[in-house]
Amino acid sequence: MPPRSTLARAATFASAAIVLSTLGASSPAVGLEPEARPTPTCDPAAPDASARTMAGRPRGLDHETLTASDVRRIEEGFDRALERRGSRADRLPSAIRVPVRVNVVDGNRYRGPSKAQINGQLRTLNRGFSGRQSDESEPTNVSFFLKSFNRVKNQRWLTAGLNGKGRPDADSKEMRSRLRRGGPAALNMYFTKIGDGLLGYSSFPWTAAGNLSQDGITIHSESLKGGSFDGYNRGDTAVHEVGHWLGLYHTFQDGCSPDNDYVDDTPAEQDPAFGCPVGADTCRAREGDDPIHNFMDYSYDTCMYMFTALQSARMDEAWQAYRAP
Repeated sequence: MPPRSTLARAATFASAAIVLSTLGASSPAVGLEPEARPTPTCDPAAPDASARTMAGRPRGLDHETLTASDVRRIEEGFDRALERRGSRADRLPSAIRVPVRVNVVDGNRYRGPSKAQINGQLRTLNRGFSGRQSDESEPTNVSFFLKSFNRVKNQRWLTAGLNGKGRPDADSKEMRSRLRRGGPAALNMYFTKIGDGLLGYSSFPWTAAGNLSQDGITIHSESLKGGSFDGYNRGDTAVHEVGHWLGLYHTFQDGCSPDNDYVDDTPAEQDPAFGCPVGADTCRAREGDDPIHNFMDYSYDTCMYMFTALQSARMDEAWQAYRAP
């Protein structure tokens, strides 16, 4: 079996699309209608990153902390999973249609997003993954459609979050166990007012088989377009978290190490970017400025607008290894 990096660089995918069994022929992905592509900018009017709103951790602590040894074990398992599922380049998907099961959590005095707002969030998600946020972005093979919409009132679940190790707390575990639907290919999204000022958190695809009840992503409702989080209210938190759900690490994973995020075309980055620090270079011994415009960094929504070709290839491989029906 060729190494995954070879497969990714080849970028030659089959013409046969993976279409989920739950998808009918008349179920288009939300938000793929023609739309003008805005010029990406770093919004000078956005608040100073040094302010560090949302309890000082914008877009932070969104999954379990992973050490370099953790990641090496994950990558070894990734290789084995691909070998079992068939990892030849001509078997990788050319189209991945993801059914999205949305759960909106209301509280005693808080009502979460409407179905219309959720459809708007899915449009943002589809624009991000189709490469239509920027000419610099690589189109991916992934699109999303709304499979189900559920609204529930539960004050404890409204502020469910993570513990100090980046693992779901008891309320989060209960919420997901009660509400989650579908198999590994179904993206379950929970829209809440996450406690501790967090924007969102996600599971990874390699944890789905052993812990399916906890698979999915939780998004702070105020990160949707027009929400109250200045700098982080254009819907890109969901794009970032779905990137994790499809197998991407942060661009700053393992810092300036040779493997860092296991994607060769994202420049190495020692620390996450806050705001939009154009020209930052935290790994001067490595080629390229920090990838502050990448969806897998921590930049403002106005600053992050792209995936790379090899990030797209890695998501295809992770789908094949862990989520494909």
